[in-house]
Amino acid sequence: MPGFLKGWLITDLVFCACRVVLVLLAVIGGFMMEKDNPLAKTVWMEIASGVGIAVFGLSADILLLCRKGAGVALAVAALVFTFLNVGVGVYQLTIPHSLHSETLARIGMFIGGGLMLACRLAFNAVYVVVIVQVRRLLVDDRAQE
Repeated sequence: MPGFLKGWLITDLVFCACRVVLVLLAVIGGFMMEKDNPLAKTVWMEIASGVGIAVFGLSADILLLCRKGAGVALAVAALVFTFLNVGVGVYQLTIPHSLHSETLARIGMFIGGGLMLACRLAFNAVYVVVIVQVRRLLVDDRAQE
């Protein structure tokens, strides 16, 4: 497997492992969150999509690194959960809460959210390219057998 593909799969493997920790912290935070907090309605959607990213992403990356074709379908599932997670995050930016009362804090929140959105979309665009290239590599390997 070319170094570019292997490097990106390993990078995503690390990010998915970090996602496990973030999901565990989000579960703790979800139970600690006050019921009247406007974000309380979305925290469990964020946790569910995070679990999907972690489970499908870790499985996909390991299988793809082992050159197993099933990893492609799992990688696509991880991407679906990633885009759901991004959607929840963007929706959470629009929910009025205490930070919306200060203009500078609100501007900073939207700038930070926008930068994070751009980074996540760019990373996942490269991940799509990696999945497509690994799939081609696996198809070529099967054709040579």
